[in-house]
Amino acid sequence: MIGKIIKGKGFRGVLNYVLDPEKGRLIGGNMAEETPRDLAREFSATRKLNPEVKRPVFHASLSLPPGEKLTDYQWTQVADRYMREMGFEGCEYVVARHSNKEHDHIHIVGSRIGLPDGKTVSDSGDYQRNDQVLRAIERDYGLERVAPS
Repeated sequence: MIGKIIKGKGFRGVLNYVLDPEKGRLIGGNMAEETPRDLAREFSATRKLNPEVKRPVFHASLSLPPGEKLTDYQWTQVADRYMREMGFEGCEYVVARHSNKEHDHIHIVGSRIGLPDGKTVSDSGDYQRNDQVLRAIERDYGLERVAPS
């Protein structure tokens, strides 16, 4: 599994991309809303807890090699585990599954600002942590092992 991490400033643009109906659909997360506009509004409430954070947006894309597939349920389980093990317990996030490429993949958009205290998830060592979490998921789901980045 390949995992790419991006940190950004604004939620609306990335939500418009990951929830574009021609590319994919919402399959999970822990938020109440469903449209990019409403989700961005929901994320903005959390952002107010710690307005000093310059890049509150966490965006991860997790991709399988061509030919491998997971069900929606499995992907949501992978996303929940991924966010927990990356240190995002108490943070808002959504999961979108895309079908616009030949490889099965999801996008996770989350806030780096936790509830209810506004504490920021550290991004120190997150690329190494990303590799460790993905290798464990590959092993536990019997997926093809990908070389660490």
